[in-house]
Amino acid sequence: MNIHIPEILSALILTATLNLFAGANPVMIFAAASTADAVREISTGFTAATGIPVKINAGSSGDLTRQLESGAPADIFLSASTRWMDYAIGKKLVNAATNKELMGTSLVVVVPADSSVVP
Repeated sequence: MNIHIPEILSALILTATLNLFAGANPVMIFAAASTADAVREISTGFTAATGIPVKINAGSSGDLTRQLESGAPADIFLSASTRWMDYAIGKKLVNAATNKELMGTSLVVVVPADSSVVP
């Protein structure tokens, strides 16, 4: 998985800044389960540097989208599925202007060096 940490940090900083001006609660991130470890690591560093707490709700992209649809509050939504992100945008659950692809995956085939199978 390719993770664009600067973009995630930028989103955290922007959201936290807006929350500070509004006197809001901790930054709430809805994160796809596959991103949870990276988001926790980034959030820990962010909180240590700023003193602003971060709460993470990790789960499947579909479950998180349904929670948004039911009115659950989130400052940042990281979906592992373009289908669910498109659905959330279509339902106006997220701001389409802030949608950015932050991560991607690549399929890798590993074979022994002496293998006759060459991908």
